[in-house]
Amino acid sequence: MIKIDQEIELDDISEIKKKSLQELITNPAIAKFVKDNHLTYQHLSDYWAELLGFDEDMKECAICTGLAYCPKVSKGLCKTLVFDGNAISTTLSYCRFGEEKREENSLLRHFVYNNMSNKMALIQLNKTSFVTDATHLSENMKVAIKAIVNYRKHPSAKGIYLSGKSGSGKTVLLASLMNALARQGKDVGIMNMSTFLYEMKASFNNYEQDESYLNQVINIPYLLIDGLGDENVTAWSRDEILGTILNYRAINELPTFFTSTFSLDQLAQAYTCTKASDKADTLRRERIADKISSMVNAYAL
Repeated sequence: MIKIDQEIELDDISEIKKKSLQELITNPAIAKFVKDNHLTYQHLSDYWAELLGFDEDMKECAICTGLAYCPKVSKGLCKTLVFDGNAISTTLSYCRFGEEKREENSLLRHFVYNNMSNKMALIQLNKTSFVTDATHLSENMKVAIKAIVNYRKHPSAKGIYLSGKSGSGKTVLLASLMNALARQGKDVGIMNMSTFLYEMKASFNNYEQDESYLNQVINIPYLLIDGLGDENVTAWSRDEILGTILNYRAINELPTFFTSTFSLDQLAQAYTCTKASDKADTLRRERIADKISSMVNAYAL
């Protein structure tokens, strides 16, 4: 036999549940779920815990400002109510921030080489000030942007060469093009020339590792080489590394894109190696400049 104090306790719990359920169905998402699935009070009572969990989850998500501040163990996921005709349960699906992160990760998988940053890889042209505040753009910048937009629509074997002062936006523009191509499902790479050479020098005395560094970039369908000419130019970096990359990609018609503080006309001078004999050095530096010129359409910012 149940004692009186137990009966009072059970009655209290029943009343608490009733009030809780009345409050829960004021949640628009729960109210819609109940209506869409023609649920009875008994359904709600039997699965009170699931409804409570869903409601608490929604409250956490409502004040969330990003994944970095998500208090959940399963960051980026939110609960969804499910009714199978008999029972109510919850499943996990991506929240708006989780979905953005999932899309970012999916996009970054197309960046098969990136020695710069994920932030650079995620740049979208339509979210840059070049588009959102176009009133300050120079005519040269407008021409370059038009070329990039056209390339997105009609990719070709000939890449783009952007030259300009540091901070002119050339890297941002071409990084946004790599982003757009990646969104089309194409494999791309972004490579800062100075960083690439630094990493290669760290692998000195290891021929196989030298080859592996080159193999990472020479076959990429669309490659951005950033900061061309800013590296410490040596005969090795110019002829064996840059020259090898350019020759392979030119022969195989792999589109290559460049940013540089040097114009194409200045490039040969930038690749002068004073330690080499004058005549040989002149031929080699001009060969580099001519090769790049044949691979691109050039724009000065």
